[in-house]
Amino acid sequence: MTSSPRLSYFGVQVAVAFCLIHLNSFAIEPSLSIARDRVVGILLGLIMMWLVFDQLSGASAVSDMKRAFLSAVRLLAQFAREPISRDYNVAAERSYSLREAINNNFDGVRASADGVLLEFGPSRQQDLAWRSKLRQWQPQLRLLFIAEIALWKYRARLPGFELPHTVGVAQRAFDDELARALEAIADRIEGRPSPVGLFEESLARLERAVSTYEDRNRNQRRQIDSKRFFPCTAESKA
Repeated sequence: MTSSPRLSYFGVQVAVAFCLIHLNSFAIEPSLSIARDRVVGILLGLIMMWLVFDQLSGASAVSDMKRAFLSAVRLLAQFAREPISRDYNVAAERSYSLREAINNNFDGVRASADGVLLEFGPSRQQDLAWRSKLRQWQPQLRLLFIAEIALWKYRARLPGFELPHTVGVAQRAFDDELARALEAIADRIEGRPSPVGLFEESLARLERAVSTYEDRNRNQRRQIDSKRFFPCTAESKA
C-alpha cells in the first residue's frame, strides 16, 4: 500500500504464490512440486511480460517520461494564458481540467522515472542522463505551476484579486511571454528550433509597473497623513 507500483506488484505476486500453494486445500501441503510449479508459472509470466512490453514494444520508459514532461510544459503554457473565456464558469472548469492534466503528467514523469532504471541497452547512459535532467527540472516546474494557480485568480479578476490597470496589462504581457518561453523550451527538448522571446523585457516592464504603482500609492498615503496630522500647515500652503 505504501510502496512504489513495481515493488507493490512484486509483493502481490509473492502473496498470490503463497496463497495458491498453502490455501489450495484444508491440509498442510508437504510436497514441493506444487510450490515449484506455481513459482515457475509466475516467473514465466514475468518473463513473457518483459519480452512483450520491454523488448518487442517500440516505446521505452524514457520516451514516455519525456512525452509526459513535454505535455506538462505545453499544458502549463496554455494555463499561463488562461482564462480565455469571460464566463467564469467556463473559465473555472477549463482551469480545473488543465490542472488535473498537468498533475497527471507530473505523476507520469515520476512513474516512468522508475522504469528507466530497469531498462538496459546501448542508450542506457543517455537515458539515465535524460532521467536525471527531467527529475531536476520537474520540481522547478511544479513551483511555477503553483505560482500560476495563484496568478490565475488575478487574471480572472476574482473578488479581492483585482489589479490596477497598468499592472494588469503588464502582468498579462508577462504571462504571454512566459507561455512562449515554455513552448520554446518544449521545442528545444524535442530538437526543434525555437525563436528567442522577450521574456526578460516583459519581466522588467512588470517590475517597473509594480514599482511605479507602489511609489504612487506611497506618495498618496504621505499626503493624506500630512493633511491629517498637520491641517493648519496644509491650509496655509493652500
